[in-house]
Amino acid sequence: MKETVKSCSNCRYSYDLPSNRGPMTKTQYCRNKNYNSVNYTTKMLLEDWDQGHCRFWASIPEEGNDNEK
Repeated sequence: MKETVKSCSNCRYSYDLPSNRGPMTKTQYCRNKNYNSVNYTTKMLLEDWDQGHCRFWASIPEEGNDNEK
């Protein structure tokens, strides 16, 4: 079984919105309430950058898999 490489691009909380940098550019955001909390410090963010993904990463549920919901 192949291990999933964790990143914002394959996290269930990640979403993109159009950017003000141009019509073909999008900015990635996170809808996780803990990530957007004042309790999530810059130090924690930098630690997460070192590991390549944030501590709140969660896989995107597969279609039809009720166990993930």
